[in-house]
Amino acid sequence: MKHSPVSKQIPAWQIERAAKLHRACQRIQAAIARGEKVTRVIRRVAARANGKRYRSAPGRQLALSFVTLRRAWDVWRRNGQLPASLRVHYRSEPSITAPVLVRFSSFCANQQFPSLQQAWHVFIAQPGSFGKGRRFRPLVISYSQLCRYFPAATFYSMQSHLKAIHREQAALNDLRLRTIAELNQRLPTHLPRRRASGAISFEI
Repeated sequence: MKHSPVSKQIPAWQIERAAKLHRACQRIQAAIARGEKVTRVIRRVAARANGKRYRSAPGRQLALSFVTLRRAWDVWRRNGQLPASLRVHYRSEPSITAPVLVRFSSFCANQQFPSLQQAWHVFIAQPGSFGKGRRFRPLVISYSQLCRYFPAATFYSMQSHLKAIHREQAALNDLRLRTIAELNQRLPTHLPRRRASGAISFEI
């Protein structure tokens, strides 16, 4: 497993702390998937893990309050659910480029989806989403990483404008069809032919 570059002098108990927090976040995630409320789950997990001693430093105890675990939970989700993201002085490196999200923003502005997560899954499944050519290989980007750079609020705002455009387009088409129907009822399709007079005129 790859970790973010950190100091080689990092204490072993801090590495162990990150691993403990990682497991705590995994338990929170599993409980939420079962339908439990996030606040209640975090309080329970924090209470059970608080005060446990480190194997690498028996003299130390894990101080884990609700606020601390909630903050760790948010950091863990934003940074790809990695244990390294919970280390002290961790700095995450972007795993996604601007052109990819530029293409994704255009994708969201032209198609309707019920959720950002579904739009992302459909987008990355399409050829060329990450660029054209052999060197552009699909990236492993979690949904939480996507939300860090492309907020869900932006997606839903785009979708709202897109729905409004579709409504106006439908209203415009309806008006056009009603206008055509009224014109066809009021006016003939072809003008009658003019008949030439049969009388011969000898006027000079």
